[in-house]
Amino acid sequence: MPRIDWFGNEPGYMLLEFPLYNALVAMVYSAGGLHEWLGQWVSLGCSLGAVLLLYGIVRRTDGERIAIVAAMLAALTPLQQFIGQNFLPEPLLILCLLAALYAMLRYAEETAAGWLALATLAATAGLLVKSPAGLVLMLPLAFLAWTRHGWRFAMRPAMWAAAILALGIYTAWQRHADHVNAQFYPYFVSTAPSQLYWNFGPLAMRWDWHFYARIAGRLFVYLSPIIVLAAVVGLFKRPENPRAWLWHAWLAANVGYVLLCANLHFCHKHYQIVFVPIFAVLAARVAVAWWPRRRTVVAVAAMLLLVYDMRIGWQMWREQQVPLIERACAAVRAVSAPQDLVVVATFDGSSGLTGNHHNDPAWLYRADRRGWNAPLYEQFDINAVEQYRKQGARWLLLGLLTQRNKTGNSVDRKTTGWSRVTALFSAVEKPQSRPDDRLAQLAKELAGRHRCVRSDDKEFAIFDLRAR
Repeated sequence: MPRIDWFGNEPGYMLLEFPLYNALVAMVYSAGGLHEWLGQWVSLGCSLGAVLLLYGIVRRTDGERIAIVAAMLAALTPLQQFIGQNFLPEPLLILCLLAALYAMLRYAEETAAGWLALATLAATAGLLVKSPAGLVLMLPLAFLAWTRHGWRFAMRPAMWAAAILALGIYTAWQRHADHVNAQFYPYFVSTAPSQLYWNFGPLAMRWDWHFYARIAGRLFVYLSPIIVLAAVVGLFKRPENPRAWLWHAWLAANVGYVLLCANLHFCHKHYQIVFVPIFAVLAARVAVAWWPRRRTVVAVAAMLLLVYDMRIGWQMWREQQVPLIERACAAVRAVSAPQDLVVVATFDGSSGLTGNHHNDPAWLYRADRRGWNAPLYEQFDINAVEQYRKQGARWLLLGLLTQRNKTGNSVDRKTTGWSRVTALFSAVEKPQSRPDDRLAQLAKELAGRHRCVRSDDKEFAIFDLRAR
């Protein structure tokens, strides 16, 4: 059963999404050894499979040339390059979703029961890997069934059996996960108010322009302006094959996905990867249509796209390289023993309009220690440190930087506007970190009670929680 290393001295059992991606990585680890790059190769393999499936779908709906261009554009988008080789389940999710669409398209063409069964299997896998993305896929799947049977598809027993099977398997897994989680700290249950709030956010997010500015800005930056603008033009081009409206149906479903899981999409850019295949296909239609008469425009756009992708890809790679984490975690390893429990309190990250400030589990992973991630920024104080000490914590890693503004709001919203066009990349993703006065004052209080064994340029401090 999956275990997590940031629940202190508790067993650490926790079930969230069905661990299909984790199981694949574990199988690779068992064959090749415990190497992080092997897990990245699993993601890369899923990404390559997804590109091939995209090509297979578009070849049947739009033709060979558009299929080739769409596959190339999808593979070249900075977001796909970044997420496609990262240690995340999203590459597997996209593979499952495209596999379901491909199989359902073949069913719509041939009405073979085997293709419907395969579509059901792939959709169920996508539902288990990421349930909201799998749920909204029901709309394009239903559209493909409609192209074959008309509205009578809703009366066909095979369709009901497929939907009930997929939803039934997901429901059974979620009930099992909640049953297990309810027995172990932190007693995580998917229907708990705090979890629902983290997934969906407050209703007010849906009419806050900062939410839409960030989502639109991310798509514009991470899919590239050229692809986005071409896709907008392609959105209004009428496809020759009626089944090619599939991408419009999936786009509408994903817009609903963003509005449903508003806070998740606001906090994490990898959730927007579901738009990559759609925008790639719509942009490819424009590129192929314009090529005979506007070859110079298309060629210049292709060159600019390559330059832009390399630039943004380099920036995203650099964003992943966080020297602070490596320095701080190396310091923790140097002063602590492998069996010591560590509290990590680092709030250097913007987590959305809801004000959630959870720690990144990568800190304990990089430190190779077990322990706790601190709670919300507002709840972490000297009393919280004392509670961790009583539970067995030996060390505290306190980060002294945040991305909070001076008024105490959860996000520095000045950076999300369009006034700083030259800084659009940073504006849609990561505000500038700065020293936090409250955490600096907390560090002074802790120094009066516990010994500070390591400090680095006012970025972090490590305290020995044994009494002086």
